[in-house]
Amino acid sequence: VRRRRQGDLAGRLRPLGPHMRAFVQRGFGGDPNDSSVVAFETVAEPTPGPGELVIEVRACALNRLDLLQQVAPLVRGFSLPHIAGMAVAGVVVARSADLPDGVGPAIGARVIVDPVSTCGICARCTAGLSPY
Repeated sequence: VRRRRQGDLAGRLRPLGPHMRAFVQRGFGGDPNDSSVVAFETVAEPTPGPGELVIEVRACALNRLDLLQQVAPLVRGFSLPHIAGMAVAGVVVARSADLPDGVGPAIGARVIVDPVSTCGICARCTAGLSPY
């Protein structure tokens, strides 16, 4: 197995372009092959909102919850159109200007996304612990 040499990725990242490909859900329905419900589309590249990062996705999977969401919204804050893919690994390519240095991953950092939705108010959540 050949391994990539690890080093500073920031200098090797491609600049943010105007478009990307995404698996977009525009409606609800039971047939995952119905392109009026879900389809690969070209969409505008995201820009980070306040307190957010943009991750260049290097690997992504549709998990069971992604597939269940095609039938009905199950996650708080879900709205259409929705770009599916909760299991994500990639590289940080942009940070919100309001994020202080040292808060959150730096540009070039390799990251995975924890798609767990939390309540934000229980004792475990307010202590920064996993909800399970």
